[in-house]
Amino acid sequence: PRPPIEQFREQARQETAEPILNPASRDPLTIRFTSAAVRDVLGAISDLTGINITYDGGFQERAPYSVQLDGVTLEQALQQILSANTLFYKVLDQRTIIVIPDNPANRARYEEQVIQTFYISHADATELVQTLTNITRIAQMPVPPVIVPNRAANTITIRATTAMAAIIEQVIRANDK
Repeated sequence: PRPPIEQFREQARQETAEPILNPASRDPLTIRFTSAAVRDVLGAISDLTGINITYDGGFQERAPYSVQLDGVTLEQALQQILSANTLFYKVLDQRTIIVIPDNPANRARYEEQVIQTFYISHADATELVQTLTNITRIAQMPVPPVIVPNRAANTITIRATTAMAAIIEQVIRANDK
């Protein structure tokens, strides 16, 4: 059986999980636009899937955009269209996203940050922090993780985005043998 601490951790993860986009329709999308505004493309996606799209105050239309996507999921379509226009989105609730200009300040403002402490059983916390620092050091990362060892307690405490925290957790589990 799983130790009680693991059950509590899993319960905490579920209670604090980010919302997941749950559109009215999960049918594959076919999108074709030539020289259209990004708002028009996203408006069509909104109509097809039943999601609500809101825009950050710093959002500005750019040059007309052409796109042709066949048989893609909602998430794939959003990722391709928004990244091509230097934008990203954040899920606000099951049916709502906000579209934001992609820059380090907005990433720091909108991306969820978590603080987590990992108890190390077999590895040396200081050595593990060096490994994590080398793996997570990405030059263009808008919000780099903070990784701090505690030699006395043999723990590692991190502050990172939820996606980066999941990667760090996998590396720690793989190396704490």
